[in-house]
Amino acid sequence: MVSADDLERWGSMDALFAINGILNKPVLLRRLQSCAVFLLLSLSVFPLQANPLDATVVSGQASFTATANTLTVVNTPGTIINWQSFSVGQNEITNF
Repeated sequence: MVSADDLERWGSMDALFAINGILNKPVLLRRLQSCAVFLLLSLSVFPLQANPLDATVVSGQASFTATANTLTVVNTPGTIINWQSFSVGQNEITNF
């Protein structure tokens, strides 16, 4: 447990490290760097999806089926759909 005297003596940042049980700042920095590298690598492995996103049916009826790179929309005549984002990537298919 860290006392108020420890907080004064160490300063706020050192006290934070002590509270979390991390007394070695370089170790923490290496851990943060490892996490950052992992995050960047994991984002680059999964391609960003460009098919239309977040459909809201305003009027009528519609169903949406998404598979790996295909979005299929089946709707009744006159259906109104609002999309948060609407674009179709080079290797993607959107069927109505």
